[in-house]
Amino acid sequence: MKYKLLFLIIFIHLKYISPKCIWYEGIRDGFNQVYRDGEPKPLPLEDISLLNEMCPHIPTIEGVAPLLCCDRKQIAEIQKFKYIVDNLIGRCPSCYYNFLRIFCEMSCNPDHDQFIWPLEFSNITRPSNESSIKDNNDEGIRKDWALPDYVDPDEEQQEEEGEKKVTSKAVTKPVEKVEVITKIRYFISEEQANNFINSCWSVRINFQYAVDILCGSLNRACDVKKLFQYIGLKNAQAPIKIDFVFVNGTYFDSEIKRTFKPSIAKMFACDQPVILPHLSREKCTCMDCNSMCPKINNTKKISLIPKNGTLIQKFKAKVYQLHIVTIIAIGIYFLFVIMFIFSCLLICIWNMKSTKKSYFVENMRTDKPIETEGEKKNLNGAHIQDESDSEGSFGEERSGFLDRLGMKIDDGLHSVFTAIGRFCAYNPRYTIIPVLTIIFVLCFGSRYYTVNTDPVDLWVASNSRARQEKAYFDEKFGPFYRIAHLILVPKNKKDIILQYKTPLEAEEKYTFGPVFDRDFLLDALRLQLFVENFNVTTASGEIIYLNNTCYKPLEPNNNNCAILSLFQYHQNNLTFLLKERLYPSQYLECIQAPLTQQTKSFHRTCMGKFGGPIDPYMVLGAFPTHDGVPDYAKAQALIITITINNQRKNEESVHKKLENTLLWEQHFLQHMKIYRSKWFNVKYRAERSIEDEIERESKSDIKTVLISYLIMFLYIAIALGRIRNIQHIFVDMKVSLGIAGVALVTLSVWSSVGIFSYMKIPTTLIIFEVIPFLVLAVGVVAPLFVIEFLHRIMDVFEDYFGECTETSLKDNYVIVYELLDEMLDSGLPLATETNILKELIKPPNIFRKVANLVTGDNTNISNTLPSSQLSNIPWRRMGVKYTNNEAYFDLIEEIDAIIDRNGATIMCEIQGYIDCCVKLSGMPDLTLSFVNPRLLDDVSFHPCVRLKKWESERVLSFIPPDGNFRLISYHIGSQNTISIPIYVKHNIQFREGSSGRFELTVGPKQTMGKTLEAVVIECTMPKSVLNCTLTPTQGKSTFDPVKKILVWDIGKIESNAQSAARLPSLRGNIVLSTGQPIPESNPILNVRFTLNQIAISGIRVQRVDMHGEKYKPFKGVKYITTVGKGRFQIRT
Repeated sequence: MKYKLLFLIIFIHLKYISPKCIWYEGIRDGFNQVYRDGEPKPLPLEDISLLNEMCPHIPTIEGVAPLLCCDRKQIAEIQKFKYIVDNLIGRCPSCYYNFLRIFCEMSCNPDHDQFIWPLEFSNITRPSNESSIKDNNDEGIRKDWALPDYVDPDEEQQEEEGEKKVTSKAVTKPVEKVEVITKIRYFISEEQANNFINSCWSVRINFQYAVDILCGSLNRACDVKKLFQYIGLKNAQAPIKIDFVFVNGTYFDSEIKRTFKPSIAKMFACDQPVILPHLSREKCTCMDCNSMCPKINNTKKISLIPKNGTLIQKFKAKVYQLHIVTIIAIGIYFLFVIMFIFSCLLICIWNMKSTKKSYFVENMRTDKPIETEGEKKNLNGAHIQDESDSEGSFGEERSGFLDRLGMKIDDGLHSVFTAIGRFCAYNPRYTIIPVLTIIFVLCFGSRYYTVNTDPVDLWVASNSRARQEKAYFDEKFGPFYRIAHLILVPKNKKDIILQYKTPLEAEEKYTFGPVFDRDFLLDALRLQLFVENFNVTTASGEIIYLNNTCYKPLEPNNNNCAILSLFQYHQNNLTFLLKERLYPSQYLECIQAPLTQQTKSFHRTCMGKFGGPIDPYMVLGAFPTHDGVPDYAKAQALIITITINNQRKNEESVHKKLENTLLWEQHFLQHMKIYRSKWFNVKYRAERSIEDEIERESKSDIKTVLISYLIMFLYIAIALGRIRNIQHIFVDMKVSLGIAGVALVTLSVWSSVGIFSYMKIPTTLIIFEVIPFLVLAVGVVAPLFVIEFLHRIMDVFEDYFGECTETSLKDNYVIVYELLDEMLDSGLPLATETNILKELIKPPNIFRKVANLVTGDNTNISNTLPSSQLSNIPWRRMGVKYTNNEAYFDLIEEIDAIIDRNGATIMCEIQGYIDCCVKLSGMPDLTLSFVNPRLLDDVSFHPCVRLKKWESERVLSFIPPDGNFRLISYHIGSQNTISIPIYVKHNIQFREGSSGRFELTVGPKQTMGKTLEAVVIECTMPKSVLNCTLTPTQGKSTFDPVKKILVWDIGKIESNAQSAARLPSLRGNIVLSTGQPIPESNPILNVRFTLNQIAISGIRVQRVDMHGEKYKPFKGVKYITTVGKGRFQIRT
């Protein structure tokens, strides 16, 4: 027992002997005097209240002076700093008092040397008594928060008296140098630091997070190390630099050669109440603490359907869960189904009874002395029934009521139109004159024709709710103001690094978007100021400025136009941008708090010049978001919105104002059309832009209408005409039919327009485009049908003659005639399969030509009917036999792509097809399976492919034609990820003067080790280029100075390590025409290449199986990737 007591006494003794201070007594400006291995000193009783306010976590006993390493001056320094922290994080008590705990421990904890150690020292002059007296009177504290506009007369008098006393004392006080600490090392628990930042993570100040301000960063780019590093070392407001070191438990510092033990005080979480010895606070709110927000209840709904219930109970439970409208709809549907079934049954029963009755009536006839008209006898005397009385005929006694009604309606219409046609044919005078008169009257109404360009009238029904609410709003409050937009996109897309001033008065660097570049902002502001002063002169000589028509929300007190732009944050002041070095600070403060009346950086208001706030979402564009918070500082576009007063069109009194507004907008659009800037590209629009576009389209439609009518006439003349003799060419080409058809369609459309014009209903010229083709489609063969048949003819000619040219057709004109005679029958396609045609008409060869010359037989038509003509497989002839059975498949993919100047893929599509050469005996059944068949979505097949098999199993199953054919064509769009097999590094520069630089480097990319072949790069130079002096490291280059086309034929590019070290390159100079402006854009590179044994889309043939025949054929698949007709373009 005595040993335990002795150990307790020693422990208590060490506890009170071990603690040492490193400083004591605040000198000035936050510096504390060095107090090496000093004992903590008692704090005066009158200063305990200040200690409890600043450091409420330090326990004190009433009437007992606590032993601390700080005096009143040091606590007063904390109080100065407290006002700034209170504005930042004071709304969340946990975060706020956790922050105070860290700095109170640093300032006053009697165990200083356990977790703090001084690193740097300095000698400063001790302040005079004057300043000491002021410090004791808390004047230094008051200056930080007291308003300068309010002065207390009593305080003024006391200050004057105090100054006199201080002056007298200061004269007798000698100058004293004091050693103070300028830098310390603070050992803090890593857990404590993490808990602190977690408690402050969601605390907001205006539109920004407070942690970002404490960390000197933006948009959630803060972490624990950055936070304490900024507070301790980078903060310009802190006189003492603090090197925070994160430790876990006891830590030995090798530099100081001392063991330290950080404080283990517990930090409050944001969802915990703050309970300290001298105060208690509530938890943080949901706005500043995500843990305080209510949790979403994810509990599953209790099922009302009994698991072990009967089928009827489950059905009732299901029905009870349905909506009443759903139940009514299901009931009505079943009611109609039952009524329909019941009606069908009644009709069937009625028909059966009628048929049975007529059957009995016929059988009851025993005497048939006379042969009826519907009966005939054959040679044996048997009766033969005529077709008209067969079961398939529709006699009145055998047909139903609906059939008889339909027949009567058809007969009636036939009689009526026959009578009308007969009357018109026999009485042309009484037909043509009245019809022309009616047409003239109807067409005359088109003089009242008006084109409707108002988008509201075009696209919104007059009786819609939205239209009615808009009319009510316009009537009660006036129409909503008009809008003109300027969208400015910098030509330089790169981010820039600018300096700004933090709320703690420190200068920091941050990466801003390109719209914050000074040159860009200056040019954009000049454009805005120009638009504000832009004026138009009316026909009467009146000058109209934007200020005469714009929207002014605070008129008459404020006559400035409501223009929403970034420059309103400094009231469109051009001098501000020219002279202020830290101008981004104003933008950042106003973006974070648009309602700020006076910023800390420049003491300017953030309100617009017109008196309203500016939402950054309205003036900045293309900005990213981080953790749900928009990063406006990284914006890629600037938006200027000009609001203009609007008037209702149906009011006579305001019609002139509306005309002035429309006139200003018209000239504004015309000026912006020719406006150019060195720093940005501008997109613009006004309220009338949509109406102007509709009117322009309506007027430009006239050409389209004329062209469409001409095409319709030519189509009728070519498609329906057959030229047999040059003397009757106009008759054979159906010119009169074409003219009459076009005239009828034109008059019908014109008449309909006249009817609507009489009724004062505005229309658009789109009716002249749509209606003619609708009329044409009713009575003329579909154009695609003719085009498809022409393509079939081309394929047949190429299969027969090897090519389809004028020479080949002349040499084989007899076979051409015979083929067309077999392919067409009375103007309709008959046989278009090559296999059938080859059995009917033998292909030309040298032996057949010789035999025809000897025998005098000029025909190539076979005497036997093709076996495949009567088969279910018309594309394959019967009895095919080969000595060598083989099947070859060529999978060819043509890639079309557009690559931007940074190497990113803008568009990439693949047009692929599988060409087959099948020479197999008998009737084989082939099956092709693929790797990645999901890519084959947009496909077209040969008729031999079984579609159901493909849709269910994604397998091509077919009986192939004999010879060459295209099995499948497919298209892979940009929505799929496609690897680009080649890359081009380019550096094309046009300098001022008459020279330029041209550099290209080409290399393989994702080629799977395959060689790029036939690589050619073609570049069309601007017209100002006279010549190119270029040197290739591989291949050869040529430049055509007339066509301005540069061609670099590279050849092969190997894909290996040796080739990667010496990639083909083309370098040299460009000669420009003197006096010509520099080209605005660089030329486009067109690349051609071929890649064998690889399909760039990833499609591969997995298996080729044959069924139906016993022999084993030879099978082969070849892959080719090349550039398509759409070309492979690289933007420079």
